[in-house]
Amino acid sequence: MTSTRLLFDVSAGGGPPRDRRVSQLLAVNVVIYVIVCVLAAVGIVVTAIFLAVNIRFRHHRYLADHTELV
Repeated sequence: MTSTRLLFDVSAGGGPPRDRRVSQLLAVNVVIYVIVCVLAAVGIVVTAIFLAVNIRFRHHRYLADHTELV
């Protein structure tokens, strides 16, 4: 049986714990970081290419010419 209530440690003041900022440095594997950065850059370049192609051929309606058959 699952409970939907929030439980707090009431031994320290009788209410929810106070908010506080926790700072912790995390190490990231350099290889994984480089791979993710390269994939992000490739995604940006591909998006820019698609945008340029769409702008270049915006007046070319290939599919609109064939929809009259319906």
